[in-house]
Amino acid sequence: MNINQLRYFVAVVDLGSYRKAAELLSVSQPALSNSIRTLEEAFQVPLLERGKGGVKPTAYGTTVYHFFKSALDSMKRARKEVEFLKKGAKGHVAVGAPTGMIDQLLPGIITKVSSRESGLTFSVKYGYLNDLLTSLRRGELDFLLTPYWPGTDLSGDLKFEKYLDLRISIYARSEHPLARKALVSLDDLLAARWILPESAGMRTFLKQIFGDGPDTAVNWSITHDYPPFMIRMLMGLDLLSLIPDYTVSEWVKSGALRRLNYPAFAPKLSAGLLSVASRSLTPAMRVFADTAGVAAREMARRLKG
Repeated sequence: MNINQLRYFVAVVDLGSYRKAAELLSVSQPALSNSIRTLEEAFQVPLLERGKGGVKPTAYGTTVYHFFKSALDSMKRARKEVEFLKKGAKGHVAVGAPTGMIDQLLPGIITKVSSRESGLTFSVKYGYLNDLLTSLRRGELDFLLTPYWPGTDLSGDLKFEKYLDLRISIYARSEHPLARKALVSLDDLLAARWILPESAGMRTFLKQIFGDGPDTAVNWSITHDYPPFMIRMLMGLDLLSLIPDYTVSEWVKSGALRRLNYPAFAPKLSAGLLSVASRSLTPAMRVFADTAGVAAREMARRLKG
C-alpha cells in the first residue's frame, strides 16, 4: 500500500466519481480503477459500490476512508512542519478562533506560549465556527479556541477541553429606554426591536427567553453574521441583542453599552480548546495546549475585573 493508493481512494469517495477523480489527479481511469481493486484485494472486502447517485463507499469503505483521510492530513501537516523547521522555527501551531476569542483571549495565550517556548511560529485564522471546524478536520488548523455553542456537531471525532464558563446577556445602548429600568420583563423584551446573529446556538438561547409559540416571537429588525456590525448598530439604534459578556466588556466599561437585568435568563457558555481526537500532537502543539488553559483563565479573570 502506498500514498497514491490513499490519495486515489479518498478522491473517488470525495467526488463520488472515478472519472472526476481521475481528472483531478491527472491519472487514467483504468489506473485509478486498478488501484482501488488492489486495495479491495488487500482488505478482502468491497470498499466502493456504484449507485444512481454515483460511487459511494460501503460500510467497510467508510471506515477505511476516515483512516486514509487522517493519514493524508497528517502527511500534509508533516510537510508544513518540516518547512517551518527548515526556516529556523522550533515548531508551528495553527489556531483558529471566532470574534471575541481572537481579540480578547488568543493574544494573551500566544504571548504566554511564546514566553514559555521561544522560537515557535503561529498562524491564526478568523472565522465562524462551522467554517473553522471544516478547517480543523482538514488538518489546516491544529486547534480552535472557541465557545462551545449549543447544537455544535462534534460527531465524536473532536475533543473539547473546557477552560471556562462565559455568560450570555441581553445588551442595549445606554440610551435605550430599557437600559434605565432596574428590571426588564418578558413583555418589555417582546415589544423591543432586536438585532440577531444568524447562529443556531443563539437561536437556542432565544428559545430559552421567548419559547417558540406564536405569541412569543421575537421582534427582530436586523439579522447579521458579522459581530462588529452588530455592535455599531446597537450603539446607533434602540435595539437589543444577545451577546457573550466577554466580547463587549470594553464597551460596557466605557458606558456605551449596558447589560439588561432580566433574571429569568442567565445561561452560561462553555469555552475552551477543540482538537481532532485522533491527531497526535507535535512538541509545539503540546506546549500550546498545556499553556492555553492557564492563559485563558488568567485573561478571563482580567476581563471580569
